[in-house]
Amino acid sequence: MLISLENTSEFFDKHLSVISDGQFCLIEDVTLGIKQSVTFTDKEIAELDKKLSERITIVNQIRTVAKNNNKGIEFERIGETAKAIQIYEENILSGYPATRSYDRLIILYKRLKRYDDEIRIIKKAIEVFSKENEYRFEKAFYNSSDITIRAEIKRGMINNKSVKGINGYLFVPYDIKKWVKRLEREMKKI
Repeated sequence: MLISLENTSEFFDKHLSVISDGQFCLIEDVTLGIKQSVTFTDKEIAELDKKLSERITIVNQIRTVAKNNNKGIEFERIGETAKAIQIYEENILSGYPATRSYDRLIILYKRLKRYDDEIRIIKKAIEVFSKENEYRFEKAFYNSSDITIRAEIKRGMINNKSVKGINGYLFVPYDIKKWVKRLEREMKKI
């Protein structure tokens, strides 16, 4: 695909959220008149379209989870605990790693003395957010070529601590320890 001054705006509008810094610079050069045009291969465009599709899926998941959390909060507020539980369970089934539904289910199941469900959700939270922490660790670790920063990221993963860089956070893990401690407490009661 040939990108020239006539279609840079259209290209940016569609792909800005998924292009690399290098690709951005190429398009910027065309926009500023430094270059007349740049060419992206069909494979590169297909990769950008795939990333864009994945991004849209994630954004839609976030919106659905947030909307459901708000419904759950409202159901709790008006005393409809069963409906709140149903909504929070749906969020967990969606697979998107957001803590609110897990935390609320743990509290609600405990209140209702549904200890098996409470333990099930705690175990699921540990599983889901451990995997998410591993994903975040790998992404942060392999995106850095600095040995010192990599060592900090490793320590952050081991100690479940955030790692801040010059331009913001490099690694932010979920607090798995809170669920592990709660699981240990609840298992002692059985």
